[in-house]
Amino acid sequence: MIDGKYYNSTNMATQKISSRRAKTESKKMFRQTLLMLFFSIVLIIVFIFIILPLFLKLISKQSSSDNTNQETLVIQTPIISTPVNATNSAQLTISGFGQKDTTIYLLLNGSENQKKTVEDEAGKFEIPVELTAGENRIKLYAENQDKKQSNLSSEYLVIYDNDPPKIELESPTEGQKIELRKNQLLTVKGTSEPDAKIDLNGRIIRVGKEGLFSATYQLSEGENKLIFIATDLAGNATTLERIVSFKL
Repeated sequence: MIDGKYYNSTNMATQKISSRRAKTESKKMFRQTLLMLFFSIVLIIVFIFIILPLFLKLISKQSSSDNTNQETLVIQTPIISTPVNATNSAQLTISGFGQKDTTIYLLLNGSENQKKTVEDEAGKFEIPVELTAGENRIKLYAENQDKKQSNLSSEYLVIYDNDPPKIELESPTEGQKIELRKNQLLTVKGTSEPDAKIDLNGRIIRVGKEGLFSATYQLSEGENKLIFIATDLAGNATTLERIVSFKL
């Protein structure tokens, strides 16, 4: 019996230890489970409120950038072959390069004036335009079949002027008689259209911004016919003659 009692007590003690150990392990696993659940919830919150919005924003920016670049690159802005600065003809042909199969629209002084479809493989085009007197400001833009438009081209200013320039001489006067070798080098001066050029018997004289010009001309003994031809930027010309005599 004594042996039996001793055996039962030992067995009961062993069972109590096992039960406490099992409870401890259970609590430990429970805490670990709660901790893992907490971290999982934190990760989900971070993903939903921080990572996912940043990712979607990045994709949206990339998509927007791609669309913008695509729209910008689709329609080529027309390039104008530099026209003349001034002309004495109302008819002017604007030439340049654009994207094939697009329609080039020409704006004259801010208003739509002419249009032309680019058919050339290399993109060359020509558009005739009727100029108005004075300043003509020209811009172009292109439009494709989907009605998408390019940016405006650079602006070009063309002056239409068909009036011949005036030329007035202050010196010499008509029929002027000049004597002595020291006066053989004649000073000629006068006024004309600003930025015009004057041809004096084959010699070019430039007219300043204020319309004034001055130069010297060596006289020959006897009668000297001085032929002045003033030509403005548009190509209009005026001729004036003066005869002076020189005696040594």
